[in-house]
Amino acid sequence: MIALAGPAVALEDPIELPSGRVVEFQELRFEVSESDDALLRFRFVSDELAETELDLERLSADMDHLCSEIALPSVPGEYPDPNRIIISIGSEATEFGVSRPDIVQVFEAYSIEDDRCIWEAF
Repeated sequence: MIALAGPAVALEDPIELPSGRVVEFQELRFEVSESDDALLRFRFVSDELAETELDLERLSADMDHLCSEIALPSVPGEYPDPNRIIISIGSEATEFGVSRPDIVQVFEAYSIEDDRCIWEAF
């Protein structure tokens, strides 16, 4: 597991979300789009995701929290000023880009403006 430390959180520790759900950091992926936009993917795992019925309002608050309070303050120095952060939570750790229909996964995209996460509706 990659362990990054930012001013607000140590990603090697379990993270309790506003809903009470606990997630573990899986990985950080960096991508650059054709238009040179920097994208960071923060991937988390919570086995609780598969065990409970998803309350979309609470899940949305959890995802917002992960972006603004966990991911954004933890952006490593080698990836300055990302344009976008993608937050994902899976019920199990998965290999990036590999389809796993048996795994519950949720994703949210955020633009970064003025050091704030702004949710992007797909």
